[in-house]
Amino acid sequence: MSTAVIRKSIDVVNVQKVVDSETNLTIFEDSFQGLARFESEPQDHMRAAEQNERGCLDSRTKYEDSLQGCNMKTAVLVGLLCLMAVAYADDELKINKLQIGVKTRVKDCVQKSRKGDQLHMHYTGTLLDGTEFDSSRTRNQEFTFTLGQGMVIKGWDQGLLNMCVGERRILTIPPHLGYGERGAPPKIPANAVLKFDVELMKIDRDGEEL
Repeated sequence: MSTAVIRKSIDVVNVQKVVDSETNLTIFEDSFQGLARFESEPQDHMRAAEQNERGCLDSRTKYEDSLQGCNMKTAVLVGLLCLMAVAYADDELKINKLQIGVKTRVKDCVQKSRKGDQLHMHYTGTLLDGTEFDSSRTRNQEFTFTLGQGMVIKGWDQGLLNMCVGERRILTIPPHLGYGERGAPPKIPANAVLKFDVELMKIDRDGEEL
């Protein structure tokens, strides 16, 4: 074999070694870059996780602030309701006598109601807070009873005396002259002060209409 051929073979081998070396270097660089990316990815994940955690904490803080605001509003509302209940109870305790107010007067009153008269009435009954519990006006039907015979509550027997036909009164009746400790469930609670808007429509006396 000639020297030229040997040299050529050596050159080919050397070139191949260089190519292989460059290939290995490229593979190594790619591997290194991949490793770098692998090492950087956890950091990116960590940053994302930290951002998510901060977002959650911010949301939780806003929720807690909102909850505290709601609790404060609820506390204020409950406090107001308690004050109203106390004031309402105080008003009821202060009313211990029958109160009679005249809403409509009659100029020419010939006969006034007395015990034993049969009265024809229209009325609307409410609690002290304005809650309506009964009304003959709603039914469009007069209520008839005999005055002073215990057919109605004491507040009526006392509050409808000396009343003229066409007259309209407001009766404020304390519990002991109304339904007392028993009340009249479900609409009238125990120890309730009652208000009646009453109107005398007609008087029957000894079979005669007055």
